[in-house]
Amino acid sequence: MITVLYISSQTAWRGGELQLVYLLDNVCSNPEFQTLVLCPTNSELSKYCNINNISCITFKNCLSSRLKTALSLGKICKVAGVSLIHAQDSHSLGMVAVANMLSINKLPVVAQRRVVFKIKNNFFSKYKYNSKLVKKVICDSNKVKYMVLQILSYPDKACTIYAGIDVEKFFNTHKNNKLHCLLKVDDSVRLVGNVAAITPEKGYFTFVDVASVITQKYDDVIFVIIGDGKDKTAIEKYIAEKNLVGKVLLTGFRDDVHELLPDLDVLLVTSIEEGLGMNILEAFAARTPVTATNAGGIPEIVIDEKTGLLANVGDADKLAEDVVNLLENNTLRDEMVANAAEVVKQHSKNFTVEAVINVYKEILQ
Repeated sequence: MITVLYISSQTAWRGGELQLVYLLDNVCSNPEFQTLVLCPTNSELSKYCNINNISCITFKNCLSSRLKTALSLGKICKVAGVSLIHAQDSHSLGMVAVANMLSINKLPVVAQRRVVFKIKNNFFSKYKYNSKLVKKVICDSNKVKYMVLQILSYPDKACTIYAGIDVEKFFNTHKNNKLHCLLKVDDSVRLVGNVAAITPEKGYFTFVDVASVITQKYDDVIFVIIGDGKDKTAIEKYIAEKNLVGKVLLTGFRDDVHELLPDLDVLLVTSIEEGLGMNILEAFAARTPVTATNAGGIPEIVIDEKTGLLANVGDADKLAEDVVNLLENNTLRDEMVANAAEVVKQHSKNFTVEAVINVYKEILQ
């Protein structure tokens, strides 16, 4: 029996947590594996584990508590009979690195990297990724892998396993005007939106700028932000400054995205940095056309004029032009939706999970 310890330092529910849940659900059902999760107290992941009877140990999400947990890692692994550790983010890998440095942990480690942020060029960061116990660094896209390779002493450690989605869940949805009802707007109104946390890297100021350009010319288009995050107040203030109150609407976090996406006429992704873009894959499956910035790993799935339209980061005028093109050119829209629906079939969560399990087996053999 192989027991995998998954460590996460995140408290919120974002794309990385959904990817981990896909992995947990499949690994838990595999008779060869057992799982144990180590995550912050009262995090969304800990709540999920409790509801779904997944073994979970929690810690307070502060530096001192993470350090204390790192010092207890050897005992935790010994009691649970852990075979392998899968660190889900930089902070959790940092906890493992402390245990590695002090010889508290002697188990093989898989590091997960989902973001394209540059890794700090200091001793501890280099050690985290280059420790002999870190056998693989799984990257969500080739762009993420490129960033990881800048710090790796052994390039063969890095591999790309694309993030996956529940393709069937989104394929089986259809336009039902649920989002129109939620926003209390007429069914004839065209909706342009994004589904992402309201954080700096998502570029929502550009999103509002695009809305400003388009709503000056079109009375029947409303922009919608589906998500929540630390930049919410700043974005609401910017919406007011641009006189777009009532034209750019926020729904907050939603757990029914698969039912809302088909109501969007265009998914507008204005990211400054992006590992890959699960919201884009979900839009592909929901048959919602996409225009996006060429940030991070996005061009690996949004092929310009084939599966979507691309613009440079921050180019609100080009993004606005692309939105209008998708709203008005039905032929272009239909071609891109069809192409994207074929591409997304290769990004099923089942492919992702199978590839990760193969990494586990390769390491343990």
